[in-house]
Amino acid sequence: MTTISLERRKDGLKLARLRAHPLLASCPSSAVRRVAALADEVVLDAGEVWARQGETPKWFVFIVQGQAEVVRDGVRLAVVGPGSYFGEVPLLGRGVHPATVRALTPMTGFGIDSQHFVPLVADVRRLRERLTASLARQARLVELAREDRLRQLGASRPMRTWRMDTTVRPRRRLPWEWMAVGVSTLTVALVAASLYHPPYGVVAPGRAVDISQDVTITGVRAHAPRGVYLMLTVQTKRPTLLGVVAAELHGNRRLVKVGSSSSLPDPTAANRLSAEFTQSRLNAAVAGARAAGLNVGPSGTLPFKVQFRSRSVVGPSAGLVYALLIDDMLSADDHAQGKTIAATGAISASGSVSDVGYVSEKAEEAESAPAEYLVVPDDQAGQAYGRALIIDGVGSLDEALRLLGRS
Repeated sequence: MTTISLERRKDGLKLARLRAHPLLASCPSSAVRRVAALADEVVLDAGEVWARQGETPKWFVFIVQGQAEVVRDGVRLAVVGPGSYFGEVPLLGRGVHPATVRALTPMTGFGIDSQHFVPLVADVRRLRERLTASLARQARLVELAREDRLRQLGASRPMRTWRMDTTVRPRRRLPWEWMAVGVSTLTVALVAASLYHPPYGVVAPGRAVDISQDVTITGVRAHAPRGVYLMLTVQTKRPTLLGVVAAELHGNRRLVKVGSSSSLPDPTAANRLSAEFTQSRLNAAVAGARAAGLNVGPSGTLPFKVQFRSRSVVGPSAGLVYALLIDDMLSADDHAQGKTIAATGAISASGSVSDVGYVSEKAEEAESAPAEYLVVPDDQAGQAYGRALIIDGVGSLDEALRLLGRS
């Protein structure tokens, strides 16, 4: 396994652990990915101190494993463990740590430094609401944190507490004539934008297709697949101007130039892409047979008969997932281990994996399916980064099977 693959797997596990934390459970995926980008993993031994009473706060911490005690002035206030968190009281309450947090067992967690934590809370509504409620439940600790800081500063003036500014400020109204003109202009523009189709298509994730029952093998011993295999597809739609704007704002949608709505599809290109899909499955059968240890003729002649279910799919990108499926059906080794596996990548008869299009969109589709494991061409693994599943980039079918067996 390459170092890059290890790092990608680590990033995927980090994202999955944060997504499972109760504080982030109802946050949108974009917010969880932002938290993951800011958070650093922290590991402590039993007896080590996460935070010390009276110190200026530097971190907000999500606890993932282990237990810690919360002690103030020598008195234990609580024991916290997985799913808990701390640091919001001094950071958002504008004080110092009101208690010492000491590990009772070996612990792991994810910490966000104070400079990034406060702006993050201000931007993410659901996180802000939950932490505001947390401060309200710990009103006495917030008060102690602020009092301790005031004593350190030697000041007696009141300090601002962290809260949302909900003051309703009066706005200056435009004259009604100008408002009417503005509304009319906006209405006309929206109607026009909803009717006009610019010469662009939007490439979006399609539907993940379970191909586990697509292949029939006769003439050699074969068995039912031991995993679930998902073929990833994309779709191109011709949107209105409003749809084009929405695609640009989405962040994971690609615009492609298309002809006019009256132009006919190019039959030559359609036939070529359909032939590529057919060839990709034939290559998958040869590569899968070789990986399973069967003897394949010099010209790729198979020692068995294989039939594929008809699919209205084009292009070569399904080759890798069909090769994984065929190896599963032929091999005595259980690489899948019951996992739901998504894959995209062109494959040769020798088993080498090469690049395909729209890996980022397909990774979004795999996450929604949901798949547990995503295999993509090695050079394109970076396009799948940030999804809540294990992602590996591979250069060959043999490498993909080795990584699956270890996961």
